Amino acid sequence: MTKQKKKNILIALFMVLTVITLVITDAVLSGKEQYPEADKIISANALSEGHRLSEYPDELKALLERNPETEDFVVNYPLLRDTEREYDLSEYTPLSAVPHLLQWDKRWGYEEYAGSLMALSGCGPVCLSMVAVYLTGDTSLTPSYVAQFAEKEGYAARGNGTKWTLMSEGAGELGLISEELPLHKETMINALKEGKPIILIMGAGDFTASGHFIVLTDYSEEGFSVLDPNSKERSAKKWSYERIEGQIRNIWAFSVG
Repeated sequence: MTKQKKKNILIALFMVLTVITLVITDAVLSGKEQYPEADKIISANALSEGHRLSEYPDELKALLERNPETEDFVVNYPLLRDTEREYDLSEYTPLSAVPHLLQWDKRWGYEEYAGSLMALSGCGPVCLSMVAVYLTGDTSLTPSYVAQFAEKEGYAARGNGTKWTLMSEGAGELGLISEELPLHKETMINALKEGKPIILIMGAGDFTASGHFIVLTDYSEEGFSVLDPNSKERSAKKWSYERIEGQIRNIWAFSVG
């Protein structure tokens, strides 16, 4: 083996040891025991991409820890967080059903909203975007657009996500007719049969530990069809009224004139 090859091998080993040391140091400083699975996934990718655990906010680690579906979004945070993205929702046209949009979509999930990221606190704007795009056919009513509208018009609550008034007064300003419904199974079913998608604000339970907006699109004997902006898995299930009744905090049905 030539001296140059030996030198190259030593340099490579030094670089690997340096990266491992940085990752271990980050793990200690960031409290690895708090998010063991998330840290494991992030560390594996941090090694290959040259990122450090300290670049990832604890809130994103917690998101990945409780929702493995967000792995690609979370891992790419340092790389894409400051990247400007132009997009529309034309891929969902023609609209025969309410599109399922996710908070942690890389097209808008890294954007700031209500003092956090859309991926973490943007369930309100994402749900209203789903409904607005479906009812109006206007694909410019993206989650980014609705979030910026909510911030500008005072419907975003810093540290608390979205005010309920976005679903009433705010929806009206976006050209929708919003109707608040009582907590009554048949009333909800009838609204859906009339082609009116429903947005629910949920309390602690199957969908959240605190508060979370979801969309109802249909009802069958198996239960309600749900579009959860934070979960593909929960959106693939049918939900009985009896299961979600005690978790519902408020209900809005939407239509256009």
